[in-house]
Amino acid sequence: MKIAIVGGGSRCLFFINILATYRFSSEVQPQIVAVADINPDAPGVKHLVERGVYYTDDYSEFLTREDLDVVLDLTGDEEIFTYLCKERNLLTTVLNDETGLIFFEGYRPRECAGSRQLNFKRTKQLCDLFFTELVNEEVFVIDTSFTIIDVNNLPLQKYGLERKDVIGKHCYEVTHRVKEPCSSKAHPCPMVEIQKSRQPYRCTHIHYDKEGHRILHSISAYPIFEANKIVGIVELARDITWETSLQKSFGDQEKLSAIGRLAAGVAHELNNPLTTVLTSTMLIQEDMDPKHPDYEELDLVKNETLRCRNIVNNLLNFARQSKPIKQDADLNEIVQSSMALIRKQADFKNIVMKCDTCPEKLMVYCDRDQIQQCLINLGLNAIDATAPGGRITFSTALADDEKMARISVADTGEGLPLNIQDSIFEPFFTTKETGTGLGLSITHGFVKQHKGFIGLESTQGHGATFTIRLPLKREETHA
Repeated sequence: MKIAIVGGGSRCLFFINILATYRFSSEVQPQIVAVADINPDAPGVKHLVERGVYYTDDYSEFLTREDLDVVLDLTGDEEIFTYLCKERNLLTTVLNDETGLIFFEGYRPRECAGSRQLNFKRTKQLCDLFFTELVNEEVFVIDTSFTIIDVNNLPLQKYGLERKDVIGKHCYEVTHRVKEPCSSKAHPCPMVEIQKSRQPYRCTHIHYDKEGHRILHSISAYPIFEANKIVGIVELARDITWETSLQKSFGDQEKLSAIGRLAAGVAHELNNPLTTVLTSTMLIQEDMDPKHPDYEELDLVKNETLRCRNIVNNLLNFARQSKPIKQDADLNEIVQSSMALIRKQADFKNIVMKCDTCPEKLMVYCDRDQIQQCLINLGLNAIDATAPGGRITFSTALADDEKMARISVADTGEGLPLNIQDSIFEPFFTTKETGTGLGLSITHGFVKQHKGFIGLESTQGHGATFTIRLPLKREETHA
């Protein structure tokens, strides 16, 4: 197990001593491979550097390393810990000092007099503390027969179950809703792999929540040893659906940047001739009798030229990479003002617009104009997709993690087929006959610039819901 430590003070020396004193099985022997601290003379740093351990003053370096199993934050700074948890490699575990103690304690093999069986009482005490610390992870303790020994509260809420419904059940029954252990290449079984290698194992699995939604999880599984025999595993599952959805929909950053530069060049080259065509057409019409047989044809030329110019403007908006000008803003007010700007289009189609905002102010640090443009784009798309007599609902709420605000735009239209949902944020992809395919790309780019997320939930025939999550202003973020 390779460990990087953030913070080289006295806590670092304490953990160095702990890892040197504890006896671990040879298969999972912890090894400190890097340390970060702004002070190169910190006692822990000096001690590790003398042993040849890599040192850096920038702990963000650890976020890009793929060879780390654990990043141990010993700074005691909640902002640093939150940043590490948020930006970490999907397969790297981040622990603070208290959780680290429990974590490594759970790794120690124990000698049981006259017995090689798991000391359930001791494990239960450790796991209770362990689960309390890692409230943002789904944690399972599973024995070698795939039976769940213990579980924290997060998966109970997600799967809509009570503790008595989970303890004693097989793990694959609860998370995958199948009757046999996982065995496919897409879902390798952590228990089987750990029993083969006697090493921690990492993979990704698709689980299903209480409503049947697919949720992608990053699984980190660690063996539990008793007398050098594997008697179970501790499995940590983290929901990475948002992150992978964002990466997949946005695609290759360099490719999009190249497309943006190309779009900007094409748009600038086309703008001048389009303006000339439009102006000449209108001048000719001014000198022509409206009853002239060519007048209607010139109208067609004018309207199509205006449509082309609108496409060019969208290209320019897509290509523009200006940084957002952020300030604290009330998200509820942005939603209400955005709805006011598109209400007439909804009224024209006899569509009911509903606003369901959070009763409390949701202050976000954002570029108000960009977020408003995002909501207008989503609102206009919803109007296009909704039949007369339908309903569109804008809603805001505090996200479950209490670190982000959530804005949803839901319609009662036909929804989107599953086979195109992964493509909707791609530039120039559209399902409309006259669409440019840039509205959602621009929206996606604006949200990403705000370090937020945008996602879609839709079942064909049952409407669609686009959800944006944006970070709260710093002072309202809960640790």
